[in-house]
Amino acid sequence: MNYINLLPKIELQQRNEEKKLRLILVIGSICLFLLIFLLLLIFVFEIKANSYLEEAKIELAEKKVDLFQVNQLEKRISKLNSTFKQINRFYQNQIFTTEIFKTLTFYFEPGMSVQGFNFSPETGKGYLLGYAKNLESLEKYRDKLKESAIFEKVEIEILGFLKTKDVTFRLDFKYGK
Repeated sequence: MNYINLLPKIELQQRNEEKKLRLILVIGSICLFLLIFLLLLIFVFEIKANSYLEEAKIELAEKKVDLFQVNQLEKRISKLNSTFKQINRFYQNQIFTTEIFKTLTFYFEPGMSVQGFNFSPETGKGYLLGYAKNLESLEKYRDKLKESAIFEKVEIEILGFLKTKDVTFRLDFKYGK
């Protein structure tokens, strides 16, 4: 259908210009709204990215603190290990009186007993006062001690009168590993 337009040309031109103006306003408004929407979207993404960045910075700071604490603990453990090594070396070089006493009494023959014991770890020298039922068991005891490589010197002195039974003796020894 065709319409007959009876409007003068000037008015027809004005209406066409108004239509174009409205179209331009609508398109401009849409573009403006799209631009505002894009700016808001970019702003939201920026805020989100900043929050992730802040979280990463906080995690990094926490990890640095943890790493510092771990380093401190490693240094402390290293110092403690060094101290323990020194203590261990000290005790490895020590002569333990109980071990010497156990060794001396390990070689006892039946019927022998201890009456006194003295040992100086600084010099490695000591003595043992004891009792033996007979002289033969005392000689066996002395031979066993001399055969062991633990003592450098082993000397037995019989106290009192020379008897073959009920012998009281003094054993002088020098420990030498």
